[in-house]
Amino acid sequence: MNFSQLQSFITVVQLHSFSKAADQLHFSQSTITSHISELEKELGQQLLVRSTRNFQLTEAGMSCYSFAVAVVSRKNALLCEYNKNSQAQKILRIVTSSLPVHSYLPKILTEYHSTHPDVFLKVVPSDSYTIAEAMKEHQVHIAFCGYEAKNKNYIYTPIAKDQLILSSFEVQQVAAKKKLLCFSLKNFPDRSLYVVKQKRDRLLSYEREFYDYILERV
Repeated sequence: MNFSQLQSFITVVQLHSFSKAADQLHFSQSTITSHISELEKELGQQLLVRSTRNFQLTEAGMSCYSFAVAVVSRKNALLCEYNKNSQAQKILRIVTSSLPVHSYLPKILTEYHSTHPDVFLKVVPSDSYTIAEAMKEHQVHIAFCGYEAKNKNYIYTPIAKDQLILSSFEVQQVAAKKKLLCFSLKNFPDRSLYVVKQKRDRLLSYEREFYDYILERV
């Protein structure tokens, strides 16, 4: 088993295509097929059920995919962290729900990138109720959301408040034009925005720097 086999398997699953995976990885399609066959042989499990036009992941395939993503992600992170003499780019992946990505993060990420141009910021969309699952699936260590789940494996730290506003149009009979009216929903509590990380701290140095940067701005 090697990283090329794992990456071939991951790419086939993500693109749902052997040919597209071959194009992306600059391999022949036969090489991609060989990588997955060798992986299945070594594991002693069938990972994909193939048909003429498609394929389905087996239960073993789904489990293998999760492990493969974790292994390759940590390998890439390790290279980025310790290969100080290379020009490898630091990739900071962030899982976020729709509320922070539209209201809080644009300014924060722009300001952070202006002072840390060597860090490439990649945003992974999710929703507040499945943040933990998305962090696990994509091997992401930092997330933003608008809902605090009861999950003992993650730390939710409030970083901002989001006031609820109800907007409506009222037609003014005299002026014969529309007027925008905004009402504060005083009976509803303001929503908090949270930054999330695993309770077992696995942050790399540049991830830790970004996390501390967020907390300093609270």
